[in-house]
Amino acid sequence: MFSAPAAGFSLDLDSTIFQRSGHQEGAAKGYNPPRPGRKRHHPLLAVLAEAQCILHGWLRSGNTSASRGVAEFLKEALTLMPTAWKIRTVRADSGFFAEPLLEYLESRLLAYVIVARMSVNIKRHARAVCHWTPIDEIYAVGELRTAV
Repeated sequence: MFSAPAAGFSLDLDSTIFQRSGHQEGAAKGYNPPRPGRKRHHPLLAVLAEAQCILHGWLRSGNTSASRGVAEFLKEALTLMPTAWKIRTVRADSGFFAEPLLEYLESRLLAYVIVARMSVNIKRHARAVCHWTPIDEIYAVGELRTAV
């Protein structure tokens, strides 16, 4: 029988692309650099990293963005977990750096690591951060707040 890590799970949010041929329901043209103009599905996944299992998934139309509906998706995913299990952190790439998700994570007091694209606005705000907390000899963490 599987036992949950004492510190809790890392929950990874990710999306992927399934290229389609033919006329599958929900397949639509969307961002697909290797095969521009082809129809696809754009599934959304919640993976419990330490258990190496998919907790939840949505099969979405191919013309959706990575972050579309992700806050509602995460709410559903969390209800599927056994009550004794907990989430240590939520991790996601820059496609999920969106205000609805960040607001939901903050409201639930869930720790998270979400990559942000280094836009001009983000760089400007990062330069103004005065307080940095060392993680080790190389890395430090600072916090900034700006409109997404």
